[in-house]
Amino acid sequence: MNLLRTIFAAAVLAGLTAHAQAQNTAQPAEPGGSQIRMFDAWAQFPYPSWHKTENALAESKVSRQQHADTFVVAMVPKKESFRDWTNQYTLFGTWRENLTLRKFMNSSVSALLTACGRDNFKLRKIQRNQNSALVAVYCMNSPNGPAAYGYGDGVGEVTLMWMGQFQNSFVKIYEQWRGPKFNPADTSSWPVSKAVLDRSIVRFSGIRLLPYTQ
Repeated sequence: MNLLRTIFAAAVLAGLTAHAQAQNTAQPAEPGGSQIRMFDAWAQFPYPSWHKTENALAESKVSRQQHADTFVVAMVPKKESFRDWTNQYTLFGTWRENLTLRKFMNSSVSALLTACGRDNFKLRKIQRNQNSALVAVYCMNSPNGPAAYGYGDGVGEVTLMWMGQFQNSFVKIYEQWRGPKFNPADTSSWPVSKAVLDRSIVRFSGIRLLPYTQ
């Protein structure tokens, strides 16, 4: 896996901005999106909701982190920061031999539940099949969230999250909108407009994991 991780790390930014080099081994992503290698798979994904063009580096700040068999690419709008943001988009991949999709999904959702607290947490199941799921999480308030990352009492968040598996590769692609605490029944109080969220749901429904072949 060391060679695999090295190749993957070198290809990340190219995968965010161009498709051409990957077209010999995977189908091109739909317009308004791109693809990135996630260990055993190509992940096809839509651009963040704030993007107006296909130039990720021009419209976003990008952060990459790699630890053992886990890789993370995070993006925020160019004018925001990773400490103080209102909109963030994350591509997360991990390679595990003994993990199941159910356990991966449970751990992903439970992290949000911990920050929000059960009384402030609402899960909307949008799509589920054998190898993937799409959910929206409404965190009305985040009293248990880390203040160092902009959370705390009075801060709410909506998260749209796609989770999938291909062989031993587990991928999580999610966008978060953060703002003041809100009432889930009052869409005007949400940190994201209903129109933007609905449009993002349609686009996230098209996320795919395809085989990576060398």
